[in-house]
Amino acid sequence: MKHLIPIILLTFVLIFSCKKKDESTPPTITTTGATTSSTAGTTTGGGAPVTFNSMCSNQKIYSILSGVTYSVTNAQNTAMFTTSTLNNFSSPGGPFLNAGSISLNGKVFKSNFFSYTDTTNVALSSPFIWIGTGSVIPAFTVTNNNGYATYADYVYWPDTISKSQNFIVSLTGSHYADEVQVLISKSGSPAAASYTALTSAGAVTINASGFAALVTTSTAVIQCNFYKNNIQTVGTNQVNFRNITSFIKTVPVKN
Repeated sequence: MKHLIPIILLTFVLIFSCKKKDESTPPTITTTGATTSSTAGTTTGGGAPVTFNSMCSNQKIYSILSGVTYSVTNAQNTAMFTTSTLNNFSSPGGPFLNAGSISLNGKVFKSNFFSYTDTTNVALSSPFIWIGTGSVIPAFTVTNNNGYATYADYVYWPDTISKSQNFIVSLTGSHYADEVQVLISKSGSPAAASYTALTSAGAVTINASGFAALVTTSTAVIQCNFYKNNIQTVGTNQVNFRNITSFIKTVPVKN
């Protein structure tokens, strides 16, 4: 599962407006094998993360350059089904369960040992129509009208990170997110140098003691992931049909 690994996308195709309309239409569920359950029990700042067994995930990624957001056509749309207890901040291992063929808005995913990936890497728009033809996981159709969370405070992100100073990320400019993940990593490294997960807070402060993995001869990656959860029951599985908005910026490191 790759959704927690910081991603740097180098192709920018369209300047995107710094502010977007808050997308707050509630989800609409149509079912064959799925049954509607209550939406995710959103935690509040610092509480335990929302848990589920499986996920169908669509992710829209923005790369930030000099305070400007570029809309990237590449995206990361994945699906996986397990009997394990998952959350938005963990990386599940296999074995994964067979759900037949999986598609999102007509795009059929490639299956690799029942870990499903959209190889077209195209960012999609709401409504998100997920279809599973069924196997171990029963057949389902779920239409999710949730949009992506929005975020404006990336304009306050610094152009450098100091190894000797705490790093503060403002979250007051975020809207429509249930959970937020902040990652700071050494470029090229899959492991975050520092990590904080919240659901609601004015700001995240990451102590400089977490920056030991950063080096001044390299760069660091700042990444914020904003999760909009929508957990539904498919058979006996709690599946999070989630939307992720990711903002990524690469900056030099100084002492």
